[in-house]
Amino acid sequence: FELLWSTTRRILARRSPFRADNQHFHHVLTRNGFGVRSVFFISISMSALFAVAGLVLNRLGVPEWVSLTLLLLLGPGVVYLVNRSTMFLRLVPPAYRRRASAAAGKVLRGDGRS
Repeated sequence: FELLWSTTRRILARRSPFRADNQHFHHVLTRNGFGVRSVFFISISMSALFAVAGLVLNRLGVPEWVSLTLLLLLGPGVVYLVNRSTMFLRLVPPAYRRRASAAAGKVLRGDGRS
């Protein structure tokens, strides 16, 4: 879904879908204050949740087109929650939040020094 969302977002912004940007889910979560461990846990949890849901739907004999439709309907909800993720930050222990760095905001010169 991340690929579909990134491509759509870039096309709607009239940019090349092949041009890199910093709007991927992990970038948004990090900017919203989540640490690397939290972002990893959220990504793995979302993947596992969708995988289990797919397996359950398959086991129940639900047609694949219904599963795809559900995925496409849930996708915008995931985008919404990721973009509004700051409301969940208080649930994350401080050790798993992004730490402010002394070098934050400094621009590095070409030789690697600030």
